[in-house]
Amino acid sequence: MVNREYRPIPIAHCTLHISSCQLLIANCLLHPTSIRHLLLPAVIRYRYKKTDKLKSRKAIEEIFGKGKSFSNFPLKVFWLPHNPTALLQSGVGVSSRNFKKAVDRNRIKRLMREAYRLQKNSLNETLLQNGQRMSVFFLYLGKELPAYELLFVKMESALNRLIKLSNENLERNS
Repeated sequence: MVNREYRPIPIAHCTLHISSCQLLIANCLLHPTSIRHLLLPAVIRYRYKKTDKLKSRKAIEEIFGKGKSFSNFPLKVFWLPHNPTALLQSGVGVSSRNFKKAVDRNRIKRLMREAYRLQKNSLNETLLQNGQRMSVFFLYLGKELPAYELLFVKMESALNRLIKLSNENLERNS
């Protein structure tokens, strides 16, 4: 096994040629992660990190107690216009009254998190531009296992409504 030392080389020293979706790098060795910055400078990351998750029992109780809510069946959205820890934190939940099996509850939560993860960037950008922070909790109220497409559409409309409400909240406070 050959041990090669990868070291970043300034872009000016590399000859780049892009044709038909191929990138040919001549006369330089680039570290595998440094090439990512050359190719994908404006990639949107669809992450749902630990810091984005609403885990604190106190914070969840505060959302249910002091927060505001709206319904977009089969989702009920609870939101609080301020959050001391992060720009946007969210949580999901499913009633054990409607779904006795944990497998079903976990599947619905997984589908809701995925729909949220793929669409949360617009809300994130709005909050960042407005200088606001928000905590959100999505509660599934339906009595049947949903299709992913339905949850995706409902999550999109819920996030659009949250954007509208955050803009109204900003205008009211200004």
